[in-house]
Amino acid sequence: MKETQEQQQPKIRVSAIVVSYNSAPALRRCIEALRKSQQREQLEILVVDCGSRDDSPRIDAEFPDVQVLRMPRHFGFTRARNIGIRTAVGEYLMLLDPDVELDPATIPALAKRLDTDPEAAAVCPLLVDADGHAVPQCFYLPTPRSIGQTWRDGTLRPATDLDLTAGAVSVEHASPAALMVRTYVVKGINFLDQRFPHSWADVDLSFQIWRASKKIVLLPALRAVSHGDAFRPESLGNSVQALVDSDFALGAASFAGKYFGFFTGLRWRITLVLEALLQALGAMFRARDIGLAFSRFVSVLMGQRIDGTQAGI
Repeated sequence: MKETQEQQQPKIRVSAIVVSYNSAPALRRCIEALRKSQQREQLEILVVDCGSRDDSPRIDAEFPDVQVLRMPRHFGFTRARNIGIRTAVGEYLMLLDPDVELDPATIPALAKRLDTDPEAAAVCPLLVDADGHAVPQCFYLPTPRSIGQTWRDGTLRPATDLDLTAGAVSVEHASPAALMVRTYVVKGINFLDQRFPHSWADVDLSFQIWRASKKIVLLPALRAVSHGDAFRPESLGNSVQALVDSDFALGAASFAGKYFGFFTGLRWRITLVLEALLQALGAMFRARDIGLAFSRFVSVLMGQRIDGTQAGI
């Protein structure tokens, strides 16, 4: 009888993993969209809450078919995603930000692409805003010479030459805001690298996909709406924004050390500290954003990251 019941249960093909922090309204909308997905019986919805202080941790009371995994503190997105990945049972992982709303047909269409394209390790829809305009989502992977500019810009260099009229476009790196990846690919690299506790683990994943001669595919005909209303760290003040900036900067140096050599990483670590100091001195000279600039310098100098040891977030 037990074997018969197990055979009758639909196989979970896709596990949607939504990492959230103080984003309850956006999270509700995201979950409601996921629950309307076609082939819903083959979709598992996992929410990993990073120690939220709003009512996000109680979201499972509203959606009993959603599994909520609660972290006591904000240990960073990488550990949160890894918790979700280790819990997931699907063949494919749908990494999703809470402010992204998917169309009911999107997840089956993404899964079908992975079913039929063995060279694709990951696939994503086109992210658009509420007015239908494309938002930055695809980027070039960093090189030893571009790490510094990446730190100054606070983001990777966007891929601006994409043909959005094509049926499928190969990209070097796609945001994990809406990205479906094969589960075995992530497990094959021993999950996301927690040397990047909050930022850069997604870049590391894309780099490993590229190094394995696999590809990430953007499907422009599939659209997902990015509302941009999830929690933003700057709302907690300069110290938290500086911590986020420091985590990104130190992630850049760690990435350089991992892929371009120890001394390259060390050189960029020193360079980033010096640049943060110059920015702080420049802010003092201009009498503008002094608190943020000096908080950022101290955070980078002390090697502070979003890993659970920080205060205020």
